[in-house]
Amino acid sequence: MDKDRYIYEPGELSKTRQNLGNLSNDEAQKMAKKLGGNIGFEKTNSKEFSTVKIHHKNIVDQKAETSQLINKKKNNVHLKKKMSYKERVKTDFYCTYPDHNIKSTPQALMSIFNFMFSDIDNINPGFIKELDRNIFDPLQSLVTATNYMTGTKHKVALQKIRRRPLFDQIFKVIKSWDLEEISKEIEKIQSKPRHVSIGETKDLLIMIYKPIIQLCNLNIDEHLGSAFKRLCEFDLMTHTKNGSEAENVKKNYLIARDELFPIFYKLKKKLYPLLVKLLSNKFQYYNEFFTNYWEEILLFLDLTEDDLVEPQSVIDNFDQLYESKRKETDTKVVIDENTSVFIPSFTFLRSIKLLSILFPNSKIKKNSSDIDFVAYFTNIIEFPKGFELLPPGDPLQIITVLISILENLFLGFRNIDWGSIKNDAGEDIRVQSIINPILTKWHYYNEELLCKEYLYHLHEYCQLIEKGNNDKKRLLKTFGLLQWIKKLYFLPYQDLTTISQKNFKKSSLVEPLYVNINKLKEILSIILLDTEETHANKEVSILNGNEPYDFSLPTTISRRLNSLIPIKLRTNTTLIHITYLIVSLLDELINKKSSPLYKRSDNLLYRTKDSSDYIPSFIIPKVDVKDIQVSTPKSIESMIELIKQSETKDSETSYYTEFAIRERVRKLIHSFHTMEHDFSLIHIYIRGYEYLAETNYSQYENIHSFITLEAQKVLPTNCIKIIKNDLSYLFLLPNTNMEVSDTLAQSLMDHLLKTSTFELPIILSSISYNPLWDVSRTLEMCEDAVDFSQSFSAPVRLHYQPLKNNFTYHDDYSYVPSYEE
Repeated sequence: MDKDRYIYEPGELSKTRQNLGNLSNDEAQKMAKKLGGNIGFEKTNSKEFSTVKIHHKNIVDQKAETSQLINKKKNNVHLKKKMSYKERVKTDFYCTYPDHNIKSTPQALMSIFNFMFSDIDNINPGFIKELDRNIFDPLQSLVTATNYMTGTKHKVALQKIRRRPLFDQIFKVIKSWDLEEISKEIEKIQSKPRHVSIGETKDLLIMIYKPIIQLCNLNIDEHLGSAFKRLCEFDLMTHTKNGSEAENVKKNYLIARDELFPIFYKLKKKLYPLLVKLLSNKFQYYNEFFTNYWEEILLFLDLTEDDLVEPQSVIDNFDQLYESKRKETDTKVVIDENTSVFIPSFTFLRSIKLLSILFPNSKIKKNSSDIDFVAYFTNIIEFPKGFELLPPGDPLQIITVLISILENLFLGFRNIDWGSIKNDAGEDIRVQSIINPILTKWHYYNEELLCKEYLYHLHEYCQLIEKGNNDKKRLLKTFGLLQWIKKLYFLPYQDLTTISQKNFKKSSLVEPLYVNINKLKEILSIILLDTEETHANKEVSILNGNEPYDFSLPTTISRRLNSLIPIKLRTNTTLIHITYLIVSLLDELINKKSSPLYKRSDNLLYRTKDSSDYIPSFIIPKVDVKDIQVSTPKSIESMIELIKQSETKDSETSYYTEFAIRERVRKLIHSFHTMEHDFSLIHIYIRGYEYLAETNYSQYENIHSFITLEAQKVLPTNCIKIIKNDLSYLFLLPNTNMEVSDTLAQSLMDHLLKTSTFELPIILSSISYNPLWDVSRTLEMCEDAVDFSQSFSAPVRLHYQPLKNNFTYHDDYSYVPSYEE
């Protein structure tokens, strides 16, 4: 019976009840039983009820529709349009390649005649039989080794690795492979090896590819390999060096390491034609498939962009060398990131001086946003095609110039004999193993990322504008793509919150510039410090530092260096000094949020004839550099002075990066525990240095020179002086106990206050080493002292006593300055 027959008009049921008269419940039940029928519904005249009902229905319908769309998309993502005859034949023959072996040659030939037979898309039986060897065995080896290294026996190592969120995420993803389910699925498929269709591999592909795609943005060696290496080092620290457990850790580490490339590259590539058959309606090569069908792949695997593990914008550089989490080394001026003041370090200023000597009249000293480096440097250095399109003030101009200068300088590194440095476990690590991977791929930044990625799309963008193309969608897409290339490789703090990243997939061929430049800065600082220690028979990171540098292929840069540096000073150590200054400059420009490179107000991507024009200009203003004399008596004198400053003990402090500071403290702690040599720290902080640097930079420089010079007169000669960019000073005092450090601190405070001719709101603290501290805690005590001083008016002198575990405030100055804070 029709459902509509049981829906009654308003009032119809009440009339029927009235005609029947008053009935008891029993009588009503008997009548219903005799008459039969079904339950009916009466319509209503209530507008309010009708509105609520309709509104509720709309909500339910909308939710149901959305849910259906999502489920339909998820469940049927592989049900794409059928491949055309030509595309299927092409794909099937590609599947016969030895790297894939998904189809046999007879099967590929049969696809030519598929219109004559039933449409069966089966897989090569030989491929099915090899699933255990090609898929399960490598996965089992990797997951089992990972489970062992992160097991209950290794709790200490696991706690330490969890301090590095990136590494912790890597291990969690790898352990998410369900070996039991994968084994069952393989067994199910192998039960009928000659009759397995492409569609039947769907579940297996999802299980295999999900963790691979989650980690696809990470570099196999730099991220995955480093994670396992660091975990192994942590494990070995907690076990006897040659014990059975240590041997098991090493064995499992080697197993895991050797399976990374076969799984995350070879296996990913081997199986990808199966994904093509499931998700695409045309043949696709490996790289273009993962670019063009990225959204479909994520949907197929039930993943979102948020599920992917991303490399950290600031990573623990040389994580294999030290244990504790790296502290932020940027200046502490960031009260408001948008209005923070850029305070150049003293190394930064010396780097600018070096460039002004090498490239006179280049205006490199100025910080104006309209400087056109293209016009000057194209006559000196060979740049990628399209470089002329970069407009004045574009951060990529100076970045590209510095990359090219470094590429020239690295040619002289080929004849340097690198040594080794030690990690926290006391093991030697070859410098070459750290520095070579960066130098060998350095050309990628200009040749691949800048030329083939950025400038290629910029040229395409300019052509669209030149032709008057009004396709706004295409223009916006290209504009966003260009901005994301900048951010992902060159300018990590560029704000692109309003621009989607979906149009650009990050390459894994090379680490971002901001990562590698920071690594270079760290390792070069260690090498320069070791050159000061060679006489003391310490570990040496460069073995031929005093030999002449040699550019096997002379360049414009090398010729300029030779014309400015006397023969006696043309050593490998000098070359490293010069390179370090350029590296530090580039690092400070791109790895500081307050850098002037992030202050540009406009987003103009290309060069124009003038500010009022919008048509791209390919013409570069001519700058005649032939008549500019590089080698003059004054410039040679300036270069010699710069090099000699680098060699003096006072200027040694320029090379203390955060890692270098940790290395110094680590050595002192090691000496304390092995030879019972006491050591102490004296820390000086200038309260309000941010305001001083912003309003009176010359005064800022005067204070630096004053403290550096006067401290030498009071502190012992074996004191290690460290100057940080935030104008705080750390003095490491070997063989100095608590009483001596307190006396030295008092003498230093009195001397500084007496001799200063300007306001000096000083916070000076002396800290004696506590045997329970590690490197991180030792350095954190300096910050604790500054925090503790906040309740006192400057000047403040504090002394830390290990037995009492607190700071003592002293105001016993022999001289008290009279000025208002």
